Amino acid sequence: MEKHLIELSWTEQTSEITRTVMCFDVSGGGLQVEMDRPLSLDTAVKVKFSPSEPISKQFEAKVIRVTKTESGWFNLGLIFTNKSQKQLGATR
Repeated sequence: MEKHLIELSWTEQTSEITRTVMCFDVSGGGLQVEMDRPLSLDTAVKVKFSPSEPISKQFEAKVIRVTKTESGWFNLGLIFTNKSQKQLGATR
């Protein structure tokens, strides 16, 4: 999957934040996304690849890399947790 809009959600303090972001790459181990703000390393993130679908599987990941791009956006590397890797493997 390349250049596909997906949904990320995470908790900041006591609020859950949800954003639609551009996914540039996904593999069995994780994914690369670009968004308008950085997230802290090790932030737990929920990932939905088809958020507009009524039944969309949700995967868990955590932030392992954050890089600011020349355009001012942020490129994030996320790694799937063990639980999500098993779910992802079952959907292939």
